[in-house]
Amino acid sequence: MSSRFADALAAQADAARKAFDRCNRQAGLAPYDRTALGRWLKGDLPSRGEFVLALAYELGDPAIYDAWRLDRGDTADSAVKRVVTSFMTLPEPSQAEGARQIEDYLAVRRGSIRDRFVMQIEMDDWPGDDRLLRASVTISWLGALPADANVILLGGYSGLADAYEQPNCLFRDALVIPDGQSAESLLERCSAEITYFADGAATAGPVTRPGKPGASGELTFGNDPVEKADIELEVTYPYPRFHGRFPILFRGYQIRGRARIRFRPRSDWIHSVDSYAFLGLPDAFTSMTTQRSELTVIAGREGDFLRDETGLVFTWSERTDHG
Repeated sequence: MSSRFADALAAQADAARKAFDRCNRQAGLAPYDRTALGRWLKGDLPSRGEFVLALAYELGDPAIYDAWRLDRGDTADSAVKRVVTSFMTLPEPSQAEGARQIEDYLAVRRGSIRDRFVMQIEMDDWPGDDRLLRASVTISWLGALPADANVILLGGYSGLADAYEQPNCLFRDALVIPDGQSAESLLERCSAEITYFADGAATAGPVTRPGKPGASGELTFGNDPVEKADIELEVTYPYPRFHGRFPILFRGYQIRGRARIRFRPRSDWIHSVDSYAFLGLPDAFTSMTTQRSELTVIAGREGDFLRDETGLVFTWSERTDHG
């Protein structure tokens, strides 16, 4: 029996085995037996979402994870029906408490809306290490800034799904670890800085805060909440040169209106840059080639939200004649 997940996985069947084996070696991920991949390609669904998310990232195709969620019935309609059914079975005091918690959650979601969203990804050589690229991700938007905002960069895929659910997380990614390197050594090279200017402020200038290392993989800004601000976030971290793709899931951002995402390869290792959208990105998706093989992608429509299950992937090839 076929499934969305099986079809998405079959599109990369040749690479899936190696990616599956790499995930099985990931610290913090419970491994599957080697026959599991064959069963998935025939229509069976894995039970552990963390493993599926890791597999999707290894293959550079987040659509695999979202196809798995859709096959499991994790869609808006089915989720609403489950919530309403459960809610109606609660005693009245519990319903009142549940309604309060739902309103608190919705307030957080409304407060996390990002307007005028612009993202730029630059890939440059990492000084002194030709196995790595220096990924510099700059994101600017107009919206609320939560208290104690943070960036989460994980040394592997375990915990990445949870990072998408944290309301004060501004950016998150899993570090792809090249052979011969450790997660700890890569995390030490990560940095982040945020600059924000309160909307409507008459006298106060922009505030800049560096990210301070907190829990494993967390860079925290220690800021007070701001109801509405012009915000710019810059995150720098090592990215393996061989990976050849940079996925972006819009689930991590409540984007309203049109989003502009620009990919700028500055490393001489990179050429033949391309991009593709997945899982029903709106019609207003255009890809424009600019100078030096840069790509600018525009997605969304004015006044609409980019759906959580959509995103895009930038891909590139390596030059064989470098140096």
